Amino acid sequence: MEEQTIFGVKACLALIERRPEDVLRIYHGKNIRGELGGILSWAASRRITYREVDDESLSKLAESRHHEGLAVKARPMRLKDVSREALARARDKAEVWLALDDVSNPHNTGAILRTAAFFAVGAVMLGGTAPGEKLNSGALRTSEGGAEMLPLLGVSSMAETLGNLRGEALEVWGLETGVRETLFETASRRFASQPGVKNSPGPAVVLVLGHERKGLSPEVQKACSRLCSLTPPGGAGGMGSLNVSVSAAVALTTLSILRGTAG
Repeated sequence: MEEQTIFGVKACLALIERRPEDVLRIYHGKNIRGELGGILSWAASRRITYREVDDESLSKLAESRHHEGLAVKARPMRLKDVSREALARARDKAEVWLALDDVSNPHNTGAILRTAAFFAVGAVMLGGTAPGEKLNSGALRTSEGGAEMLPLLGVSSMAETLGNLRGEALEVWGLETGVRETLFETASRRFASQPGVKNSPGPAVVLVLGHERKGLSPEVQKACSRLCSLTPPGGAGGMGSLNVSVSAAVALTTLSILRGTAG
């Protein structure tokens, strides 16, 4: 049986709450035993092994010093495929999805997943992966449990998948620097109520974010319905761009506000 080590308090507690059947063993430090409350009693009732260990042992288990005193051995959470049911739900509920085109830093991925869960994003597509793969443990920890709250989809060819989503009546907006039209302008226009339709939520949208340094690949840019930026060219400060996880937070805030005021 393949196992994965999940570490970090919130990541582990979310795993135990949402995937209790996948929990195999629990390891904790002395300093957080009191915080676990009924978790250890629950583990005992399920005959799940739990053990108090020192900080060095936890660091070795997690392969990280950022374990926060808790680690869980569990069956891996597998990335899913883009299903017909998910597409139907996206259209019916006018969901916002995120697509990460070659976002390679697990800490950025985890931070984006945390933000996506906060804004109730419909799904997150992870480029360069495939259905059935597991998510990096560091990304799970950084997501603070957000990864357990989201449909995570494996996508080996992001450009091809985005083209298919456009064919399924989802709009695909690529976020890129140096583009004249801003996300605010695009979303304001598309989320506005349709004539004669009360409280229209607007279209289902896939928002695409790219590599930390290179941005969106040329193939992915071509697959997008439109490209937009957070600020007009020349309108940003001296930095010129934001960390991709910060860009995701700003973009999802913008979409949440505009969708809430539409209609």
